[in-house]
Amino acid sequence: MSKQDEDVYIFEDVPHLFKNIKAMLMSNKIITIPEDIQEKFHLQSGQVVSAHINEVVTHQQNLKFKLAPKLTEEVLIPSHLKQMKVMTSTNVISHTVNSALKFLSDELKQPAYLTTAWFIDQVERWFYLMTSRYPSCALSKMNLTVYNDAIQFLKDFMDLFGRMKVGSTKVWKPSQTGVLISTQSVLQLHAKLLENKKYEFVLTSRFSQDCLENLFCTLRSKQIIPNAMQVKNHLKLICVHNI
Repeated sequence: MSKQDEDVYIFEDVPHLFKNIKAMLMSNKIITIPEDIQEKFHLQSGQVVSAHINEVVTHQQNLKFKLAPKLTEEVLIPSHLKQMKVMTSTNVISHTVNSALKFLSDELKQPAYLTTAWFIDQVERWFYLMTSRYPSCALSKMNLTVYNDAIQFLKDFMDLFGRMKVGSTKVWKPSQTGVLISTQSVLQLHAKLLENKKYEFVLTSRFSQDCLENLFCTLRSKQIIPNAMQVKNHLKLICVHNI
């Protein structure tokens, strides 16, 4: 029986949300950030441009030592099945791509690249904080300086996604809603667990649907695109195998 005074926290699965953010950037080409955020981080351009990431691929195409080895045309425009893998997105939204853009910005005298690099860094850190799996990167008050910095970052990230404009038409996207809902839920729920329940730390990955995704992965290992009958039969086999 439910209780009237219980809180309900709503999450969009963060790994899926991360993939959607990457897809949103690549498909809409441009993201415009608010002027005050641009000034705060001393960015010469107020636009995040997906073409800058394509420039990294083009620039390193004939290099023996790649600036971002895992960044290829294939991960920028993945097939339907590869699009479902988180790794495809982490090859684009990554520290190496961030560093590659900074290098090219200096090498090609293109300061606009730094805004795209900054945005990638922001999204990567948000994903890191929202999917923590170890106590060393969990939300915890054992180190108040690190904790306060993480909480302020999450609040600032919500502000960024709440006010940025996507595409040339500058429309609101579902990914923005997902970021706001999921991040706000993490901020509220972790505070309750740390303060009221006296948890030492909170592993935010526990709020994702990894267990369900692992089950889907097992099902697809037997049949890439199973029909309803195959799913039912595979589930029976998995259940019997784990008894």
